Amino acid sequence: MKKTSKKVFVLMIMLISLFALSSVALADEEDPLSGGWTEAEDKTITAERKELFEKAILGLTGATYEPVSYEASQVVAGTNHKFTANRTMVVPNAEPVLVEIIIYEDLSGNVSVSSINEINNKDDDGKLSGGWEEAKDPTVTEELKGIFELAFTGMTGATYEPVSFDASQVVAGKNYLFTAYRTYVTPGAEKQLVKVTIYVDTNGTATVTDIVEVEPAKDDPAEENPKKDEPKENTPPTGDSANIVVLAILALACAAVFALIASRRRQRL
Repeated sequence: MKKTSKKVFVLMIMLISLFALSSVALADEEDPLSGGWTEAEDKTITAERKELFEKAILGLTGATYEPVSYEASQVVAGTNHKFTANRTMVVPNAEPVLVEIIIYEDLSGNVSVSSINEINNKDDDGKLSGGWEEAKDPTVTEELKGIFELAFTGMTGATYEPVSFDASQVVAGKNYLFTAYRTYVTPGAEKQLVKVTIYVDTNGTATVTDIVEVEPAKDDPAEENPKKDEPKENTPPTGDSANIVVLAILALACAAVFALIASRRRQRL
């Protein structure tokens, strides 16, 4: 009986330890940042990060970009890298502007710029400031489509389709604001609605200067027939559901142990 008791005791300790380790592992899997972003502990622009940055912006014209810090990373079908950088437009007396650049790196090591967002370029109401004039006609004419396609020449990793022309701004050249669909070149990728700012200099060179993701429009054609959520098969449980599963397994194991003890006692009787 003593040997049996020792075996049962050891088994229960192992089960409790397994449960504790599972809970810790599940807690560690919870990402501290929204959207799965992990903040970089060291934000230094290392040689490797600088090489990735320069490879991604290669082919972008109309402005120069200098990385300031590496902010965060996000694991997707590949990896997203978030940088803070100084952007200087290639025009006389241009001042550097701080921007946030997100670079997508696919599983094959190919990199591309997926968004460039000017920091603090909005007024208190969240509207674009600095002389923007709302478009009277949102139609994307052939001329506007040509500007849009010219600006995206050389950019890889995603396709962009203009939906509407929203506003313009006269600077040393002209800025154009579009609403567009972005679709990443990955299996099963869905369309995303984004705001794209394109700068055209006095020589006619078009450059993408901002790509900002926005909420899907209510009249978004892609949302006309939304699919109902369906349970996914063979999906590993996470979070609270996983803890419930572990507790259920532990309860069953304990029940089996007690059944074994009861069986041994009946045999001795």
